[in-house]
Amino acid sequence: MIYYGVESYFWLKLILLLVIIGLLFFSFSAIMRRILKVEKRKPFSNNHLNPLHKKIDWTIRITFIVAMIAGGFINISGHNIANWPNRGVCLRFTSRPGN
Repeated sequence: MIYYGVESYFWLKLILLLVIIGLLFFSFSAIMRRILKVEKRKPFSNNHLNPLHKKIDWTIRITFIVAMIAGGFINISGHNIANWPNRGVCLRFTSRPGN
C-alpha cells in the first residue's frame, strides 16, 4: 500500500542532523578561535563608519521591520494578493503584448 507523507522517524532524523551540524559549526568556530588566538565577535554590532552610514543602516533596518509587519498582517488577513485591484503589476511585464 502507498502511504503519503513522511516516515515515522523523519523528525527524529532531522533534529539529530540539525544538532550534529550545529555542534560541528560551534566546535569548528571554537577550535579556530583558540588556534588563531582571536576574540569572539559580538553577533550584532553597531560599528558605523560615519553618520551617513549610521543613517542608511537604520533606514534599512526600519524599512525591513515595517515590511515584515505589513507582510505578517497581509498573511494573517488571508487576502490573496492575486485578487487585489492592482494585481498583475509584475505579470504585465512578463506577459505578451495584447493579452
